[in-house]
Amino acid sequence: METDSSHTTSATSFGDGIKTHHKEIPTLLRKFSFKERLAFWGLFWIFIIGALGLARELHSNYSIQIPREGGSFTEGVVGRPAFINPVLALSDTDKDLSLLVYSGLLRATPEGDFIPDLAESFEADESGSSYSVVLKEGLTWHDGTPLTANDIVFTINKIKDPLIKSPLRPTWEGVSVFALDDRTLEFSLEQPYSLFIENLTTGIIPEHIWGVATTEDFINNANNTDPIGSGPYYVEKIKRNNQGIAEYYVLQAFEDFALAGPFVEEIVIRFYSDEEELRKAFDGNDIDLIGGATAFWMKEKERDGENVLSFPLARIFAVFLNQSQAQVFTQPEIREVLNLATDKDRIVRELLAGYGTPLNGPLPPGALGFTPSESLFSKNRALEILEENGWTEGPDGFYEKEVDDQLERLVFSLSTANVPELKRVAELLQEDWGEIGIRADIKIFEIGDLNQEVIRPRNYSALLFGEVTGRDPDPFAFWHSSQRLDPGLNIALYTNVTTDKLLEDARTILDTEERAQKYEAFQEEVIAETPSIFLYSPEYLYVAPEKINNITPFPLTISSERFINVNEWFVETDTVWNFLNQNNND
Repeated sequence: METDSSHTTSATSFGDGIKTHHKEIPTLLRKFSFKERLAFWGLFWIFIIGALGLARELHSNYSIQIPREGGSFTEGVVGRPAFINPVLALSDTDKDLSLLVYSGLLRATPEGDFIPDLAESFEADESGSSYSVVLKEGLTWHDGTPLTANDIVFTINKIKDPLIKSPLRPTWEGVSVFALDDRTLEFSLEQPYSLFIENLTTGIIPEHIWGVATTEDFINNANNTDPIGSGPYYVEKIKRNNQGIAEYYVLQAFEDFALAGPFVEEIVIRFYSDEEELRKAFDGNDIDLIGGATAFWMKEKERDGENVLSFPLARIFAVFLNQSQAQVFTQPEIREVLNLATDKDRIVRELLAGYGTPLNGPLPPGALGFTPSESLFSKNRALEILEENGWTEGPDGFYEKEVDDQLERLVFSLSTANVPELKRVAELLQEDWGEIGIRADIKIFEIGDLNQEVIRPRNYSALLFGEVTGRDPDPFAFWHSSQRLDPGLNIALYTNVTTDKLLEDARTILDTEERAQKYEAFQEEVIAETPSIFLYSPEYLYVAPEKINNITPFPLTISSERFINVNEWFVETDTVWNFLNQNNND
């Protein structure tokens, strides 16, 4: 008992002591002189400010912002959807929505690689003619139905069906696919094809939705505009006007998406009839994001402080010279002169407001095997070459020369499409070449007529046109001699045994670095021969608010590919200590 009493007394005394000291602080301060009180409070505030600074430093150095689910944004596009279906999608709007709603076996990355999406693993045999794919476990469609290997087989067979007329059909010719079980697939190729891996990014459609549709029903099916997919977003709502025309789609994040994310909870896609309406919607704050608008309007927005992102596009524009139609182009010095006299920087500046890259070869920036080369613009040197080769100025100011007792003049036609951009380029070329005594007579065609009456029969002297390549460009279709005639796409009618062999080899080489070396050698050979006057590669311009994180420009094959990593975009964030995030990652 005495011990307990002693403990009680000690505890009481200790508590009383604390109270006493606490009460004595103001008393002690009153005993300080003015200078002592000033020093005390100075030290006190130095301590507080230092502690706050230390806390801020610790927070800055040892914590990070991480994505959190939530938030939304609204994007505007020109055109309304007709086929939100990867088997049928043709328009940019259809492709945009298809990429948001559907998943493929693999997914392309901004770095140019491929990662598993629906697939858990994929493997090619040594010959490159057989691929095995295993699906992830527990995959489902947006409606909760299990996704199996049969869905993949169904999708590929629909693409290959000639009655469906899928734009993807050529890429799947010579490919057979078999489901070995619910999760295992085998692809068999008639010939090895190094770019087949890109086929595996094709969006997969559900057999339980589409399997009952006849060919006619497949094309006219309501599910083409109200789709069920397995991609990062599902269609939550469609707002239509009184005529039944879609005004906007509301997409919600799919929780069972096969990859990480998506973090942005809701995406609204609004549709507009033309670019003018689209720009008005942006200026009126009806939409947050806008892409593909006129370059000079985008430049104005950039000056206004908007966040304008520039994505290189996998396409080139050039003047393709038909040596069988215009004999003058068979002379190497004339092709060199045309190239030297072309101010490509001016085209990019005046046509694209600087959003583009001048080109000197057949591959766009960012393509596998692309190597930049120096622009050789010099009208003085062009004139020197003409005179060195016996060309003299004629009475009309254009150069001419006696060849085999016939007067040959530097006059030819330049054919192109009735598109403002191409018409303006043609005018700039006409000016450049006219200044060194070469006359180009511009001929404008509607796009359909240009294709049927000019390009397919190769009925042109010089053709101003564009070509769309890919991440891995595979220039075979555009530059192999076997593709010189319709339906081939070698519109320069280029023939070269060396480049033929390089392109043939590149198609069967699975190693990316080795294939890149073949493309580099191909590019050097083409540049040396100048079968075309390469002009520029444009960029896709995208205005995105800074509240949306992780949108980083990268080379695009088509504009819809800006969404390939949409599951990684985020609006909301959390702040966590570094060590906690490391533990979570482990």
